[in-house]
Amino acid sequence: MNTIKVSVKDRLATITFSRGKSNALNGELITELDDMLKNISADDNIGGVILTGTAPFFSAGLDLVELYEYDEVQAKAFWKLFLNFTANLVAFKKPLIAAISGHSPAGGCVIALACDYRIMAEGQFIIGLNEVPVGIIVPNSIFQLYSFWLGKAEATRSLLTGKLYNPEEALKVGLIDELVKK
Repeated sequence: MNTIKVSVKDRLATITFSRGKSNALNGELITELDDMLKNISADDNIGGVILTGTAPFFSAGLDLVELYEYDEVQAKAFWKLFLNFTANLVAFKKPLIAAISGHSPAGGCVIALACDYRIMAEGQFIIGLNEVPVGIIVPNSIFQLYSFWLGKAEATRSLLTGKLYNPEEALKVGLIDELVKK
């Protein structure tokens, strides 16, 4: 595993994103994480999972630098991989907690949204979906996930403006469930 680290203690698996400074999501990280979650799902010795990053990032979202180099076939394959991965996260049968250790815009936010519970560190961090202002279309399935936690009106306003919330704002609108000190 090149992009994640896994530890298990007291039936709880902790998966830490470990890809460079910002834990940007690429095909390798998504595949490793998806495969690990499938293995954990089948392991009766593990009762739940915590996903986390390495401060100051949970995940900066999709690796746009890498994606920019993709041709049309590669881009379609990546989006299919990412959307299937997101669906697998949502359908994960064991408790799944996002321990948001820092910045979590865009794809990092999507991962957090797919978790059952989201805990975010206090600090000068941001979380949210900022795709629309930078020209990326948000698939309906991801909007539905966003609006499930925020409500449709707040999710729509936030999505159209690219609003990124600080931890206190994220707690207030329901994007996260709990704040903790660093």
